[in-house]
Amino acid sequence: MFDTTARNARTSLATAGLVALSALVLAGCAGQSTGGASGGTDDGSKKTVVYIPGMTGIAFYETLRKGAADEAEKLGLDFKYQGATEFSATAQIPVVDAVCGQVPDLLIISPTDPAALKPSIDRCIAAGIPVITVDTVAAEGTELVSAITSDNEQGGAAAAEYLGDALGGKGQVAVVALDAGATTDQLRQKGFTETLKADYPDIEVVASEYAGFDAAQSQTTARSIMVAHPDLAGFFGIVEPNVEGIAAAVGSDVDKIKVIGYDASPSEVDRLKSGEIDALVVQPAAEEGATAIQFADAFFKGDITNIEKSVLLKNTVITTDTATTPESEALFYVQ
Repeated sequence: MFDTTARNARTSLATAGLVALSALVLAGCAGQSTGGASGGTDDGSKKTVVYIPGMTGIAFYETLRKGAADEAEKLGLDFKYQGATEFSATAQIPVVDAVCGQVPDLLIISPTDPAALKPSIDRCIAAGIPVITVDTVAAEGTELVSAITSDNEQGGAAAAEYLGDALGGKGQVAVVALDAGATTDQLRQKGFTETLKADYPDIEVVASEYAGFDAAQSQTTARSIMVAHPDLAGFFGIVEPNVEGIAAAVGSDVDKIKVIGYDASPSEVDRLKSGEIDALVVQPAAEEGATAIQFADAFFKGDITNIEKSVLLKNTVITTDTATTPESEALFYVQ
């Protein structure tokens, strides 16, 4: 329970957020609500948790949402989902301001840009709304209940190990990435480049280009890299649209150019099973969402011993050869 001062602050924030919320709904952002019949606290009251993804319509976020929604239903929490239709701080900030204006009991968010989102997140926290981040982290100094993410540096390193072994330790590779401001992007590239440098010194990263959350732009970017570097032997795609674009660009050259990417959208999985993509680094997306809800429930009950301030979940590399195993199928994303 929050004290009177916090509740008064939240009420003021709620009033200020009504105009922003109306504009948000007109803009067409997606929303969803689920919840069980019982409350999330010892006194039986029902608590509302809202999740704001980096962008709606992306399989990773949809799978994280489903993991959270399923766990919220088990625990009797009211779960809502609200997001923007593009991956940018400019699009996400109004969503955060509007959602916090509605005074949820807890906010779960995947910040598109930690620095740009910090003022909005800090206003929510100052108004008495606790915050948990998933996937991407908040800017330094943000007072969070917990920060939950897959180990992006480990995932980047795993991608480097796959390409290094597949290429026999020699050749040119390239990266098609999301956005320089995304912490997940930075860590994946760090793990990738540092592992290549340390363990595969004869593999050269000849290009690293940003293409956003856009498969078509990623395809164009990959094609340009292939033209500029005709001896290219491998690609690493940072997020699912990057990987889909790379696979489309490589096409019939798949035997010449190895492709490894992140995530496991239905489209990526189809390409993985057909051999158009050689391997995927798959995050435990549903587990991230479920863990956030478990921590939210513990927070409401004052059970801080069951809350970890920082959680790093391990990624799994799935290849074309292992794509049809039950263990792999269980990790693939929903759309």
